[in-house]
Amino acid sequence: MINNMDQVERAKALPKNVRQIGDVLYGHRIYMEDYAYTYLHQYADKKEEQIAFLIGCQNMVEEESILLIKGAVEGKFLKREGAGVEITDETWQHALSLRDQYFEEDEIVGWVYTQPSYGVILTSALVKQHERYFHEEGQALFILDPVEKDEVFFEFEEGDLVQRSGFFVYYEKNPSMHEYMLDHKVVEEEELADLKIEDKAVKHYRAKELEKKEEVYHKKFVNMLFVLSGALMIMCIIIGVGLINNYEEMNQLKRSFSAVMEDYSTFKGEIRVPEKLQQDSLPTMQQIDEMPPGGTADEITEIVTAASNTEVVTEAATANETVETVLLPETYVVQPGDNLIKISYRFYATKDMVTSIKVINDIDNEDKIYIGQVLSMPRHP
Repeated sequence: MINNMDQVERAKALPKNVRQIGDVLYGHRIYMEDYAYTYLHQYADKKEEQIAFLIGCQNMVEEESILLIKGAVEGKFLKREGAGVEITDETWQHALSLRDQYFEEDEIVGWVYTQPSYGVILTSALVKQHERYFHEEGQALFILDPVEKDEVFFEFEEGDLVQRSGFFVYYEKNPSMHEYMLDHKVVEEEELADLKIEDKAVKHYRAKELEKKEEVYHKKFVNMLFVLSGALMIMCIIIGVGLINNYEEMNQLKRSFSAVMEDYSTFKGEIRVPEKLQQDSLPTMQQIDEMPPGGTADEITEIVTAASNTEVVTEAATANETVETVLLPETYVVQPGDNLIKISYRFYATKDMVTSIKVINDIDNEDKIYIGQVLSMPRHP
């Protein structure tokens, strides 16, 4: 429970106002205070190699290794051999005394090596010095080239120096580092004032640039919304037009289907089946009894058959006349919804009589008939 509370307090204590340099990966984060960062760049601006020491603390926050660098002090009493420079025991003791004087609550957590015009190459000599003085897990080496404007962090991890791809510079009140910089001036007071003014100008410029970027992003976002809205409106119009066209086509199809069904119903209703032929024409038993005596069975059959056939023919003719009388009137009055095709189907069971109806009624256009018009009905051809 205590460890969890410590984790929460450490997380709250992490810097909030930061500037990222490079790519910071999860698992290892390095924070360097702005005064310390500025001091190291002033300190490195010489024509020879220099060594400095990093002051701060190490923490674990949510399974991440956090290196917090609050200050930096110069390295004195160095051993110079050729182009290189090495830490001596006297150098180390002097760094500890500066730590005790200005940063008594913190520890030496790493060192700095400046090599003008040599880049940020990690040499075997640097690895050897680091393993001698900074062999604890997480202690750092910061290589700085003031000429090439290049810098990189290495951390001691499982016996090796591992390069980190980025770190944070944070901004907080730092009276300890400010006091050290006043007591150990790397540049003259006027130059320091110029640097502060320049730093303020840089911050102001960065703030303006950030504001411009946000404004550009806002404009792009608004323009994108306008474009999307226009595209959506066009899609809605296209869909609406398509629905209207489909609706008209469906109505037209419905009207055509209704007309066909109406024609079919009319045709079906108007066709009448002739009445059954009456069969009372067959000879009765009295008629058979009144036949002359001596008649044979064949003669009787012939008489009955002949009488029956004669009556059937007579009744069929009468039935045809009746059907024709019912189905083919001499005239017809046009009703609502009628046209010549319907009338032809109604009385002739075919549309072929349309021409005959037009001829007999002197009609030029078969669609130009009106309700109440009296039409003469032709007989079958």
